[in-house]
Amino acid sequence: MKPRISFIAFLFFALIPSPSFCQSNLARIVVINFNYINVPKADAVAITGLFETALVKTQAYYVIEQNQVADILKTQEISLAFCTDEKCAIEVGKLLLTSA
Repeated sequence: MKPRISFIAFLFFALIPSPSFCQSNLARIVVINFNYINVPKADAVAITGLFETALVKTQAYYVIEQNQVADILKTQEISLAFCTDEKCAIEVGKLLLTSA
């Protein structure tokens, strides 16, 4: 079986401009670690980081930092371990964007 990384349910885009949240009217987004299937977890985390960095470099989005995402998930007592479908991903993404 070929190694692959599932992008479903672990990439959240929300086009919610908020001038009070960031200095410009950039769309806010959250990138959550990609689900790893048949690849080492470290590779999936590294690819997530590269993807997030690429988004930041476009200067088209305000990317919420991973440590802030982790803090929000911890505070809300949410684990992404069981979030494997698009509906769950959207709900968690909305929560993260409104809590950030």
